[in-house]
Amino acid sequence: MKMDAIESVTCFFMAAVLLGGLLAEYFLGLWWADYLATGVILVFVAREAIESYRELHEVE
Repeated sequence: MKMDAIESVTCFFMAAVLLGGLLAEYFLGLWWADYLATGVILVFVAREAIESYRELHEVE
């Protein structure tokens, strides 16, 4: 159940960032906002992947 909650929060975060970037591009004319949103999502996913890898290969 805990993992489902974490996945839901992750999906919400990524959707909110993407929507924010798209809205900023459309309404404010910031052509780079979508690219910035994509970069934020990539950094977030990379950090999560590194953390998962470390937990998986943790020496006990």
